Amino acid sequence: MNRYEPELPLQRYEVLRSQDVDQTHAHISKVFCDHRFRVPGRSPRVNARQHAVRLRDTVHTYTAYGAEAIVDVTELTFYVVKIPLRGSLVVDSQSRRFLASPRLGSVADCGNSVSMWLGAGCEQLIWRIEPTLVIRQLAHMINAEVEHRVLFDPNLPVTGMRRRDWMALFKSLVTDLSRDPSLATDPLLIDPVERLLVQELLLAQPHSYTMFLLDEFASPAPSRVVDAATELMHHQPQRYPTVTDVARELGVGLPALDKGFHRHLDTTVAAVLEAKRLRHVRKVLLAACPSDSVAVTRLLRKQSVVAISTFTNRYLRQYGETPLQTTYRH
Repeated sequence: MNRYEPELPLQRYEVLRSQDVDQTHAHISKVFCDHRFRVPGRSPRVNARQHAVRLRDTVHTYTAYGAEAIVDVTELTFYVVKIPLRGSLVVDSQSRRFLASPRLGSVADCGNSVSMWLGAGCEQLIWRIEPTLVIRQLAHMINAEVEHRVLFDPNLPVTGMRRRDWMALFKSLVTDLSRDPSLATDPLLIDPVERLLVQELLLAQPHSYTMFLLDEFASPAPSRVVDAATELMHHQPQRYPTVTDVARELGVGLPALDKGFHRHLDTTVAAVLEAKRLRHVRKVLLAACPSDSVAVTRLLRKQSVVAISTFTNRYLRQYGETPLQTTYRH
């Protein structure tokens, strides 16, 4: 790579660089699934590049064909979230056609067909999710069985606080994967990363079970449960990578717990967990005094900080310095 060329997402995980249409088609089929792949023109060529890393139930990729391309999938066996970074593509999914761009991503459902016409300059982050992970995480969130297929709205706009926060979290974790290869190999890290991303997607993006995740349809958790949750997060925030973990510990659904926090404390479970984790991490940093950024990252991981970049930004806003700067100054 030219030293002046900016690094691409997930570049350390490069798995494809090809100008051959057939080779590109065969490789992309292995990463995702069988599909029809066409490049318009009499002498079709591509300038394809893919970086891909598999965790457990998800695959994160950076994918660019470097040419106009048409992709048709008859039936997906997984969910796929596509976030264009540059350029655009026409998506035909669930009888809806729309132009996806850096301001409008897409979600395609397991069991559905999808067709895409990609512009030559289209570069995307593509996230493949196994349906078992979506169903399992949703069941934990609502504290009930998921009896029917989860169907998402195919449009994923970068609007609204929830969606913007999810997009920032997603890109933050892509950055973390790019910087820290241990995140892709350590099972103790992979599990909370995948669960957090799916949890926040289910909260941000409308789907067929959204009603079950809304506060107004839940009975509020009683004050004793709210008090118990607060105690858990105060004494051991490192045990709970996500708010769903707190709710599961107490045997309640996340909407009920959130509604209980709104009623009794005028706040949310997420806000309390974040505040407790920030204070706990600062206390640990001051006691341990790690010597460099690698040591700080390891310490944060042990405290169940899943998205390092996102957490660092929040820590900076709270304390006016980064976790590493805390270790230098104290």
